[in-house]
Order: sequence, then C-alpha cells, then structure tokens
Amino acid sequence: MGEAEEAKNKRMVILLPVLVGSFLGFIGGYSLVGSFLVGEWDFTNIILFFIFLSIAVFISINVHELGHLIFGKISGYKLISYRIGFFAIDNENGRIKFSIIKNIDYIGLCAMTVPEKEVSPHNHLLYYAGGILFNMVFGIFLIVIKNIYNVNNSLNMFLIITAVISILLGTINVIPFFSGNNPSDGKIIWSMIFKRPFSDKVIEVNKLCSQISAGKSLEDVAIPSNFNIYQPDMMDTTILMYSYFKALDADDAEKCSKYINIMKQTINYIPGQLLPHVYYELCYNACINKEREKAAKYYKKAGKILQNDKDINGIRVKAYYEYYVNKNMNVAKFFCERALEVADKFPIKGQALIEEKLVKRLKTVIEEN
Repeated sequence: MGEAEEAKNKRMVILLPVLVGSFLGFIGGYSLVGSFLVGEWDFTNIILFFIFLSIAVFISINVHELGHLIFGKISGYKLISYRIGFFAIDNENGRIKFSIIKNIDYIGLCAMTVPEKEVSPHNHLLYYAGGILFNMVFGIFLIVIKNIYNVNNSLNMFLIITAVISILLGTINVIPFFSGNNPSDGKIIWSMIFKRPFSDKVIEVNKLCSQISAGKSLEDVAIPSNFNIYQPDMMDTTILMYSYFKALDADDAEKCSKYINIMKQTINYIPGQLLPHVYYELCYNACINKEREKAAKYYKKAGKILQNDKDINGIRVKAYYEYYVNKNMNVAKFFCERALEVADKFPIKGQALIEEKLVKRLKTVIEEN
C-alpha cells in the first residue's frame, strides 16, 4: 500500500465517526429545529438548514481557535500561524503575512509557541481551555441575543443552530480523547489537573519549547526520550523533530538517519499541521544524501507552504534543494544569503542557531566550488 493510499485510509478512519455523528446530528437537529422553529418542513427550510449547519460548524471551529489565540496572548504565547479555512495568517520574520493555502485535515488552526520565560501550569491550562471557554460563552451569547430580539424564522434558525454547534464543540473538547493523533483540549487539561502520565509529556514538551524559543542551544537542552515512535501524536512529533535537530547540531549522522527513518515510517500518523515541516526535513535529508528523486518527491509534498516560506528554515531547505537537485549554485547562494539576513527574526531562537549553521555550511561549499 502506497503512502497516498495509507494517508487516505487514515483520514477515512478519522472522518468516519465525524460523518456518522454529523448524520445523527442532522436527524436530531432536523427534528429539533422543525419542531420549535419552522413547524412543517419544506424544501427551502431543508436547504437553509444545511447551509446554516455548514456555516455554524465553520464559525464555531474558528471561535474555538480564537479562544486559544486570545488566552494564549494573555499567557504570553507567541503566534506562529492562524488558519481560517484556506486563509492563513502567519508570523513570518517578525511580520504578519496573509496567504491562501491548502490545509490538511483541519478547518481552523491556532499554532503558538510557548513563552520564552517558563510559566506556571495554570497559564498553560488557560491557553488549552481558551477554545472551550470561547465556544461556551459564544453559544450562550447567541441564545441571549435570540431571546432579547424578535428575529425572523431564518435568523432564529441560524442563531439556534450556531449556538448549539458552538456549545456542542466546546463540550466535545472537554472530553479527553485523540482525534487522529491530535489530543483534544480535554485530554491535555484533565491530564494536567489530575497529574496523569500524559501531562508529564505535555509539561516536558512545553519546557523544551520554552528553552528553545528563548534561544538556548540544542546541545544544551535535555530532550525527553519517552516518545511514541509507532504512532506519534503532536507532543511526540515535537520531541522527534527536536531530537533530530539536536543530532544535526552535533553532526551525528547515525542519529539523524535514525530519526529520519522514524519520520518516514510514521508519516501517516503525524498530525496534519506538523506534516509540512516533516517533509522539509525529509527533503533536506534526501538532498544531502544526493537522492534527487526522493528530494523532489518531498519538496512537492511540502507544496506551496515550502515554496512561499520566507523564514530561515524554509529558505534553508530551498537552498539545499537548488544546489543538490536543480544544480543551480547562483539561486542556492541567493537563498543562503537571504536566510542569513532573516535568521535573527525566526521566533524559535534556539532552532535558528542550527538553521544558521546549516546555511553557512552550504554557503561555504558553494563558495569553494
């Protein structure tokens, strides 16, 4: 079975309960809205129901992500990327960039780095709970608006559907579970409150990210070793990536190869939001091993996210790709120079150190040739 087919099957496993739940939700919502709002159903009301349901899901998911963003900023987190459907807002080289991208397996996303200064578990809890709180408050607010103002049947239907979906989404996220390999907010929150084993991993990863964000060299940080190498979740993938970068920093070819192989073997389990950056490293590794076909394969899989990336990590990969695959030394040298210009603007300062080292290494090779 090929990677594409395996990835498709994995997504179907994830989507199946969602589709079943949506169908049951439709039947329940159909009856509820029909009974209380529109009386007898007609074709127009059925079409409106589907339209409002789709809009409500989209709005509720992004209200959830907005909650993470707001509470994350309050807790000192830094924004990396915010996605609303196909629209992306990225912190690139200290500036906000707007773009349109193809998302993988998600409608909304709020990616933030932990504060450079280590914060208390309460601040982390506030960040993880932000989406749930926003969903609940937003749903209650819509119900209050509906009861205060005399709105027509269509708007009444829309407010009720959106309120129910928002509260339902918040409630679901309180439940501890994994969606694919992404832990729900509830999984993290309850683990931290009751000090369960999973919370140890969350705390370790947050501490690691805090140190690296503050500019601590990868050779000076202790990276946890207790990650799942078979079905990595978001925390496991973060540990895996920084273990790989630490091996790169130490010029440990054996460990680099080990971590690259783990990435290849678990590629279909890696959370969608982290997948492009895994492709970055698979592409880079294929370049330095002069495996041109594999490098081209992973470059294509990283897609427009890599092509449009103007941070040092993306430019580093493109520089190596131009040199080893396209054999274009002038373009590769240009990318190296550009990468070094923006190195100090990369939000994860500790990672920027190894990125800069790799870029300088390639630049030396180019100049010697």
